[in-house]
Parts: sequence; structure tokens; C-alpha cells
Amino acid sequence: MSSTQVSQTLFRFVSVRNPQLTDNAGKDKRFVFRPQEVKNQPAAVNVFDAAIANGGNTGKLALLSAAAVPFKQNAAYLASENAVEVFSGSNMYQFATWLARNRDSFTNTDLLLKAAAAGAPLTTAKAAALWNNLFYQVVTQESFYIKEAIMQLLVANHAVINIDNNEDAAIGFANNQLIAKATVVLPKELFLEDSENSGNAKTGLQNAVAAKPMQQAATPSMKQAQAVLAAKQFNEKYDSLKKEIENAEKDYRKAYEAAYNTAYKAYQAVIKPTVEKYVEDIYKPQNQTS
Repeated sequence: MSSTQVSQTLFRFVSVRNPQLTDNAGKDKRFVFRPQEVKNQPAAVNVFDAAIANGGNTGKLALLSAAAVPFKQNAAYLASENAVEVFSGSNMYQFATWLARNRDSFTNTDLLLKAAAAGAPLTTAKAAALWNNLFYQVVTQESFYIKEAIMQLLVANHAVINIDNNEDAAIGFANNQLIAKATVVLPKELFLEDSENSGNAKTGLQNAVAAKPMQQAATPSMKQAQAVLAAKQFNEKYDSLKKEIENAEKDYRKAYEAAYNTAYKAYQAVIKPTVEKYVEDIYKPQNQTS
């Protein structure tokens, strides 16, 4: 890495103002991301993705809000908590409810037994329906309780898939604590406005609302989702910069040590005859006197 690159990295690093650090360790346990196989479902299933993909330069809030209207007539639409329970299966739903209530106080034995009783993980089709219903609830803010039930199910399914049966009970329990307290992350491709479409004066969902004053304003859930995603991106950039500076420091230390060793050897080679002559001059008179 050149000195110019190092200085640029240093400048970018110190320009960051006191962010909250994120820990990439255990990321797959601490967060529930929409699986790739769910994301890859056809447009007829992932209607919100299709709306964004075909929306051109229209703001994402407007596109998601428009897609939410016909989704309510979709066969996958879940109209009540009872519908969510029936759809997911009683065993999985009961595990989700138990996990939400005991996420801070469970024993590892209890968690393993409850997860086993929940049965197999949700199928891709069921998982896709739950994610789409979550998007609907976030956009419309129709029912807080349905939204919470769906999120609890996604976390419970995450636990069933990732439960740690490590022979070392301490390690297994530590991992399972992360899994039980996992946070559902909304896809940024749906809920975070692209910077190129956001305009110079306003950004994100604010720009979509300003451009379409007759359309629905951003709900608190949408604003919160955007804020969380934006903060997550910021922290990811910080982590990347932190790694760059650490690598730059390592490169500098290696280069400094190599240069120091070379210079020290050269110095020793130059000074050695002088030192030897000095020692000889000191001890020579003593030897002659004796």
C-alpha cells in the first residue's frame, strides 16, 4: 500500500464520527435475513420484489404501497393471528410463542426440547408467504399483532434451522442465546431507496413522498425500517474502513521493521571497525604496561 493510499485511508477513517460498533462474529446467528431461495421465488409469489423491479424511477414507498393493495386479495394474505398459526402449523407457532416469552430466561435443555417439538423448518413456500406478509404489515401498519406473530415465527424457524447441539454445553448455550435473540432484518433492496434515485435535495423515502404528494406518507414502521437499514449500512462501511486501517497499520509495521533491521545491519557493519579499534586502544596500554 502506497503512502498516498495510507493517508487517504487514514483520512476516511478519522472522518467517521463515533458510530456504534458492530460485531461480524455470529452474524448468521444474530440476524434473520431473507433466505436466497425465498428471494428467488417467482414474481407471482414475491409481488413486492416484482413491484420494485418494474418500478423504474418511482420511489420505493409508492411502489410498495401500490403492491400492498392487491396483496390483500392474494391467497397468501394472512388476515389474523389465528390465520398465521394455522398457516405455520400449531407446533411451530407454539414454539415461536414460547421463544418470544422465554428468550432471556430459557435453559439450553428446554430450548433443545422445544425446538425438536416444533418439527421441521418451514418450507420455502411458507417462508416466502411469511416474508411477504411481513412486508405488507410494515408498509400498511395494518396490525401490530400480526406483524409481531410473523416476526416471532421467522425467529423460531431461524432457531430450528440453526440450533446448536454442540457437545460443549457452554459453547452450545452461548450460540443458542444469540439465535434466540436474533433480529429480523428487512431486505435493503426493498426498503432502502437507491441513492441514484433519491435526488440531491432529499433522500430515501422522503424524496418519494415529496415527489408524489397525493400518495401515502411513510408510516412509522417504514421510517424505522429505513433508519435501521441505513444505520446497518453505515456500520458495515465503518467495519470495512476499520479493517482497511488495521491492514494499513500491519503493512506499515512490517515495512518499518524491515527497514529498521536493514538500517541497523548497515550501521553495525559501518560502526564495527570503529568500535573494535576503540576497544583495542583502551586495552592496549594496559597490556603493554603489564
